[in-house]
Amino acid sequence: ANVIAGTNFSVTGAGAITVGSADVASYRYTLIGHTLRLNFFLTTTSVGAGASVLLLPLPPGFKAAKSAQVPFTYDDNGTLGTGIAQIQADGTSLRLFTATAANWTASANATQVTGQIDVEIQ
Repeated sequence: ANVIAGTNFSVTGAGAITVGSADVASYRYTLIGHTLRLNFFLTTTSVGAGASVLLLPLPPGFKAAKSAQVPFTYDDNGTLGTGIAQIQADGTSLRLFTATAANWTASANATQVTGQIDVEIQ
């Protein structure tokens, strides 16, 4: 397992996500053959108004060979839910959607996401 340091998190739509080093409880991956297993647990992150999808990058140099989708859990400014984490073929970022695919709630230190996904890589 390797820690992904200095990762740049982002969003689609307006707004931004701020992830401080203390907000990263876990952001690790394991490589088994052509399968990359990404474990993520981000706590007390801040999200700006209008963020529709949170983007979590794969480790540098990796690209998805095929699309994948799994559930993940979140706390969106006090609203708990199970959303969808997906990556598209040729993608380099995991896309996190809320259960309703609505925008993430603007919050300061009140967004948490946690999950695991296996990605077949090129």
